[in-house]
Amino acid sequence: MADTKTRILDSAEVLFAERGVEATSLRAVTTNAESNLAAVHYHFGSKEALIAAVVGRRLRPVNEERLRELKKLNEKSSKPASLEELLEAYFKPAISTLDNSEQGSLLAKMMSRLFWESGGETRQLIVEQFSEVWEGFIRALRKALPELSTRQVISRFHFGIGVLIHALSQRGYEEDPKMPSILEKDPERQLAVLVAFVAAGFRAQVPERKK
Repeated sequence: MADTKTRILDSAEVLFAERGVEATSLRAVTTNAESNLAAVHYHFGSKEALIAAVVGRRLRPVNEERLRELKKLNEKSSKPASLEELLEAYFKPAISTLDNSEQGSLLAKMMSRLFWESGGETRQLIVEQFSEVWEGFIRALRKALPELSTRQVISRFHFGIGVLIHALSQRGYEEDPKMPSILEKDPERQLAVLVAFVAAGFRAQVPERKK
């Protein structure tokens, strides 16, 4: 049987995915984990720290792989990495992790809820998990797309991350014939589709404002 700390993390992950962070109380987490509030405070200190631990446990390996891929690209050539190479380096670790994990659909749902349903404090905890990855990829994207301003690179990268999260959040749901799943069966194909779509968005020409 898993130790108390692991049971609490597993329980929180399931409930955050099913109900959302804001709607999940610590008491619900401890009841599901067959534990008590004292154990949560002992191991984590607060609900916010528990959220950070749940997110970090799943995202840390993904972000470490992203940084390794980015380092390879930076060392491969004196020329800047291409937009497609950078998007693949960012997207692939997330897709691979979900496809190789028995709890892939659960993780995707949890991350979707954390991004779209959480308040400012929880969102900040997530942002902190991405700080090193974010800064590294923004620097590389600016070199790959010198024709774009920093603001344009940041906003389009935000859009690209949103596309990834939306695509992955579809995992585990039954397909509705009125709204077919956007997930490809083959992860390599899924990666190729995401990279091509987001790259096109980065390069899209925005019409000038009418005066």
